[in-house]
Amino acid sequence: MRRATAALGGDPSGVDLTQLVRVPGTFNTKNGELFAVEVETTSGAVYSLNDLRTRWPAVAAKPRAADVTSINWPGGETHLSNITALLSCSRSQLIKPETQTGRILNGEMLALPSARYGRLDDSTSINACAAALGFYLRGYPDAEIAAVIFHLYEQWEPWRARARPGYAAMHTVS
Repeated sequence: MRRATAALGGDPSGVDLTQLVRVPGTFNTKNGELFAVEVETTSGAVYSLNDLRTRWPAVAAKPRAADVTSINWPGGETHLSNITALLSCSRSQLIKPETQTGRILNGEMLALPSARYGRLDDSTSINACAAALGFYLRGYPDAEIAAVIFHLYEQWEPWRARARPGYAAMHTVS
């Protein structure tokens, strides 16, 4: 599907399997509107999968949401060990306290609307995502964002921090 989309100039957001077949005579719904599915033209030609692969060049695979992106954790560890300096640097001082990121950094747990659950979500995960987005939009590199999020999780769920490799060497465990 990605090859066909790239070769024919199609919509790259429409390449998942749920959008593979539009049956003529049915309706496609988009944004609450109905669109009749019709065959515009057909040559009657039949192509094999190998014909299509030859005709349409390969395109880079899009990373799946489930794929984990590697970060420079030694860099994150360095930032984590200097978290006070990172959170008090001039860039961090530009984060306004009334923004979602500022409120989270000031210790507030936000309840954000969740379309998936149909309710407000006040989980640590949604707060971590909101904070990470705020830092990302301000141009922070991945390793610094990872350090800030790990720091927040250490505050929210101290038991997680103790499971981190090297924790005992950096903290006095009682």
